[in-house]
Amino acid sequence: CRTVREHSELLTAVRITRENYEGFGGHYIKYGKREAMEIATMGCAVHIKLSADKTSVEDVRIAFGVAAPTPMRCTKTEECVKGMALDQELLNAVGKGVLEEVNPRTSWRASREFRL
Repeated sequence: CRTVREHSELLTAVRITRENYEGFGGHYIKYGKREAMEIATMGCAVHIKLSADKTSVEDVRIAFGVAAPTPMRCTKTEECVKGMALDQELLNAVGKGVLEEVNPRTSWRASREFRL
């Protein structure tokens, strides 16, 4: 992972602009073997903004942890599903898209095949 932070610099704040949260709703799912503190086997976060009439996707962000060597967003899938109606076709497109974008690896926690 690359950063512009210099060795002597300290991050003190993260600013999120209003257009990146206003009107959005979201959910995070952590899959692990137990409820206690644990590193996730897989984690998925979805941040979505629906159209004014609540029938289609206006904007969406889909992110996975432990689905690649570093946390990642499925930006191609996000772009593909913007404007789609809330129906089975949307769910199929998201499912197919994220499977094409994620690149999980096998580790002691879970195999690549299990994560897919």
